[in-house]
Amino acid sequence: MFTAQVDMQQLKDIVLPEAGRRYLEGRVTDTDGNPVARARVMMRGGDKMTTTDAEGYYRLDELVAAVEVEVNIDHKDYGYYQFRYIPTNQTQNFVLIKADRFLAGKVTDADGNSIQGAFVSVESDDEEASGHVNVGTRTNAQGEFRLNNLLDEKVALYVSRGGIYKIFKDVETNRDDAVFVLKEEQPSEPPKPPSEEEIAKREYRTRADERLKSLAGKPAPGLDVAQWLNCEPMKLAEMKGKVVVLDFWSSKKVRCVEATRLMNALQNEYGPKGVVFIGIHEFPAEVDELKKFIEEKGITYKIAVDKESPEIGAKGMTFDKYGVAWSPTLFIVIDKEGTVHTDIWDSSLEEKIKELLSK
Repeated sequence: MFTAQVDMQQLKDIVLPEAGRRYLEGRVTDTDGNPVARARVMMRGGDKMTTTDAEGYYRLDELVAAVEVEVNIDHKDYGYYQFRYIPTNQTQNFVLIKADRFLAGKVTDADGNSIQGAFVSVESDDEEASGHVNVGTRTNAQGEFRLNNLLDEKVALYVSRGGIYKIFKDVETNRDDAVFVLKEEQPSEPPKPPSEEEIAKREYRTRADERLKSLAGKPAPGLDVAQWLNCEPMKLAEMKGKVVVLDFWSSKKVRCVEATRLMNALQNEYGPKGVVFIGIHEFPAEVDELKKFIEEKGITYKIAVDKESPEIGAKGMTFDKYGVAWSPTLFIVIDKEGTVHTDIWDSSLEEKIKELLSK
């Protein structure tokens, strides 16, 4: 999916790295040779990210001891790509395919009820391969989803929610009426009755989901956290007149860690424009380990460690106030008036920020 070694004179403003430091630079184009501008070029695991210029050029510096890296490229029109085993300290050009197919529809349970927050993605046959990757999305409050930038006429679709998952094969694309029924399969043996704690956790999750739904359009609850990192203690009341993005996360979960890259990138772009980005880490958290994690990942936005909640199944006091029973979960955005906006996922977060900044 990539080409290498173009004339170095084509690149602009080349700066040789310091001894022991590595770099990667080149150009991103489509299959017709057109430059792909404003594509995000990221090094997996290194939290290094840049954006291609109008001619498609990029450069990643300070790749310490990274002889080979995985490069991820994301663009709103071309989709998401991963390129593996890319050697550093040389020019690497990447070619993106214009993936113009889509799939839209909804996810329901066995009774036809819409399922909110179900994760929907295209199942890859070879996770180690380089090239186009169909990143997933989550269903909205009506159970609806849309996947753009698909390549194939038929795909295998992975759908999951709350530990229940199913793979649907040979799903035709370029349609908006797909319906997928997600239900718990009947076990071969009678299941053991749930413990009192398990029952309490399930009941809590139901209550939390209802609380989250009911918060939309209402004043934001306060942040009842145990400790602030990367900043002085803050209160939401002090942020009136600003757009605030809350990410409920855990440093122990892969998808949460992936979301820190998006938060960092948006912090760099919109932080100077007055947007406040806060990561609420679930309880419990080993603070010293979390501080080390923040430093290693280069996290620049504000981090708060949540308090313990007395509710069985709760991830913390602030998690509980906002009705967040899962991590990773959706983002919650608070507008300049202090009103809560929910049902926002990674794919729509930047657009929501732009929308609320313009008001």
